[in-house]
Amino acid sequence: AKQRLIADFIQRPEFKARPGALNNDQLLALLEDPRTIREYREESYVLMQFFANLNRDPHPWEYRSRLKRLNFIGDYRQLIFDFIYSVEYRKRFGYVN
Repeated sequence: AKQRLIADFIQRPEFKARPGALNNDQLLALLEDPRTIREYREESYVLMQFFANLNRDPHPWEYRSRLKRLNFIGDYRQLIFDFIYSVEYRKRFGYVN
């Protein structure tokens, strides 16, 4: 299924138009690289916390700051704690005047 998905993806005109486009094997290797998985998992996790807990898009500096903090401490629980104990989150649910 992965091979078919990748084969379909690289046949898209948008992908072919990009300089230095990858072939099937190169793209699969990139997608399965643990560093790639970790990087995108952390980026999407931080973004998800903004959507779920604050119900908004992050400002670019906020996003970079939270991502940097997650990369530094490496603890997803601390990131969640930071969100749910923020004044903005508590105001949203009426915990702060």
